[in-house]
Amino acid sequence: MTKTEVRLKIERLRALLEHHRHLYHTLDKPEISDEAYDSLVKELSALEVQYPEFDSPMSPTHRVGGVPLDHFEKVKHDVRQWSFDNVFSLEELEAWEERNMTLLKKGGITDKPSYIAELKIDGLKIILTYKDGVLIRGATRGDGEVGEDITENIKTIRSIPLILKDKISITVIGEAWMKKKDLERINKEQEKSGKPLYANTRNLAAGTLRQLDPRIVAARNLQIFAYDIEQIELRDTEDTRLKCKTQEEELETLERFGFLVNLDRKLCKSLEEAQLFYNTWTNKRGNEDYGIDGVVIKVNERFLWDALGYT
Repeated sequence: MTKTEVRLKIERLRALLEHHRHLYHTLDKPEISDEAYDSLVKELSALEVQYPEFDSPMSPTHRVGGVPLDHFEKVKHDVRQWSFDNVFSLEELEAWEERNMTLLKKGGITDKPSYIAELKIDGLKIILTYKDGVLIRGATRGDGEVGEDITENIKTIRSIPLILKDKISITVIGEAWMKKKDLERINKEQEKSGKPLYANTRNLAAGTLRQLDPRIVAARNLQIFAYDIEQIELRDTEDTRLKCKTQEEELETLERFGFLVNLDRKLCKSLEEAQLFYNTWTNKRGNEDYGIDGVVIKVNERFLWDALGYT
């Protein structure tokens, strides 16, 4: 093969592997066996070794984990990471809505918001930064202003796309979590090795993200649900497809980009509908393979977010 033919074959293999990664880890609809997938990885890896000039740190072959780190570098977030306020009753939720309406009316806005109710996954917040469609950084929340750079660990998580279909610069927020069955499996391994056991899936997710050896992270099957687009730079201001006017559109856009997004959510016209969504999950939350520690209620309309600001 000529160098051009090799480069094109490598690009085709990477695109094919990305296609099957998305089907398996995001849509849960695999089209090929694990053996067939591994065979494609081996074929790509052999070509990258033979032609190192065509290798790339974003290649699917690098998801298995690189050289262990000595420490994590601190990183300042481009946008401050806020935390949620807690409420424990419909009355407290209604008081929140009343405060919001008062603020909006002061700004001359009389529109009443709709809401998106989403499951609050018991995990760890992470921030993913893409430049021109390529993942350049994964970081922990830290104190909201400064977190830790865990990019090498993030790259091992197969539910995260390393390269987006759209060559856009975007910051995506997600929740890292572990399956309950993986907690059982890893705790058995910990016990055999005489190491401390993890108390729950959240502790396991946190402990996994802080491993200095990415190969350990790759073996633990960490998952991430994406739930927010924090920043997005559009190349074409006429590209209205990417201009999300609501939280609902934002979640749909994340799905289109290839992220794993939790489908158990509900658009609510009122807080009473949000309360009903909460009620349906109080008894069945233990049935899921991930921890759930509440429901997040968000104002759906983006222009109201801008008017309300942050506290």
